[in-house]
Amino acid sequence: MRIVSWNCGDGFQKKYHLLERFNADVFVIQECRNPKKYNDSAFRKFSENHLWIGENRGLGVFAKAKTQIASEVWGDFGLDYFLPCRIDNSFTLLAVWACNNYVEDIFPFMKFHKSKLSNILILGDFNSNSCWDYKHGRRTHSGLVSEFKNCGIESIYHKQTGENFGQEKTPTFFMYRKQEKPYHIDYAFSDLSCRLTIEQNVEWLNYSDHVPLIVDLIEKPS
Repeated sequence: MRIVSWNCGDGFQKKYHLLERFNADVFVIQECRNPKKYNDSAFRKFSENHLWIGENRGLGVFAKAKTQIASEVWGDFGLDYFLPCRIDNSFTLLAVWACNNYVEDIFPFMKFHKSKLSNILILGDFNSNSCWDYKHGRRTHSGLVSEFKNCGIESIYHKQTGENFGQEKTPTFFMYRKQEKPYHIDYAFSDLSCRLTIEQNVEWLNYSDHVPLIVDLIEKPS
């Protein structure tokens, strides 16, 4: 199974076709609007099987027709934005768009739901990095990583590369879409057997300040 995460920078109804090249089963899309508001027939067909949360712009999970996605009811405690769902009744996908308080929303959300963090893929735009720990008191990115580790959950990227948090060599975000302002703020954390690829073609900067993350499940979850 392949799952792609991308902060589309709004206007997903005009950009969704860009993701066809990945032949993914599930797409996690940050900063997209409610698909039900659009009447374009091609986009409606693409978004027939989806979950979405938000107000104006929000967070969506889109799946191919053959892939089952079922919403899981977790309390959000007023924190933005987290969308937990069950994929093919096999594992939990927790889609993330930390769009307001960043890690200071993610940290308590994960603490509140610690008992649910197993057989899971946590994927999305965290808007966070350990290099900014000094800005966040007790609710830091490094603290979040430690909490995940205690649950047996690791960053797929860091496991693959051996790089330290805060010293990532491959960016996922380019501030103002400028190549000279790269940051690593999108993540895939999991206790499943996965492989991660980060798109590095600069053509993506024509459409968003983020690049897609591609996660391939190597083994089917039990």
